[in-house]
Amino acid sequence: MLLNKSLTLIGEGQPTIGGSIGITVDNCTVQGFQCFGISLTNSSNSEISNIRCGEIWLMNSSNSEIYNNSCENYIVGIYLFNSSNNRIADNICNDAGIGILLINSHSNIVSNNTCSNNTREGVEMNGGMFIGFEGPSNNNTVENNTCEFSNVGIGIVGSDNTIRNNICKHNMGVPSSRSGGIVLFAFHNNTITNNLCENNSFHRSRRDFE
Repeated sequence: MLLNKSLTLIGEGQPTIGGSIGITVDNCTVQGFQCFGISLTNSSNSEISNIRCGEIWLMNSSNSEIYNNSCENYIVGIYLFNSSNNRIADNICNDAGIGILLINSHSNIVSNNTCSNNTREGVEMNGGMFIGFEGPSNNNTVENNTCEFSNVGIGIVGSDNTIRNNICKHNMGVPSSRSGGIVLFAFHNNTITNNLCENNSFHRSRRDFE
């Protein structure tokens, strides 16, 4: 389903839509459906909530609200690429390769999300959240999230991010891959405060020594 006009689409009883929902305009609201996935492309001021799906991704999108969704059993739960000033809150992103991933995405708020058991095979590096990965992400606020039972709880590639009041537990990994509760890969001037990190292991991959 492609939405190329601004509208509000609300499902009662969380009906199922076959395939995915694509949004390519501003000011769209989609609530209360089950589907394969939802994408926002070149969209702003949109709202996605109470969706049950495999993935939600934003590309070149801004000033949108993504909240109270369940994204499970896919490669990446919620994915932002070149997307800024969005709020990602109160989502469940479990059983994927990566729960929440930001690439070249700045000034977003990522809060109160649960990312658990993100160890799916076929992903270069598994984890609850990566704030920056193949492209740095800066000036994001990551707070009050729970990231557990993955290789990496929260991974950071970027600058001037605030990481606070998160819980990162039981992120063990294997000796051949990076792992840890909060891991800074490439960074400058990030603020990391009041996080609880318990029962995590720390490994460095062979690439770190090459």
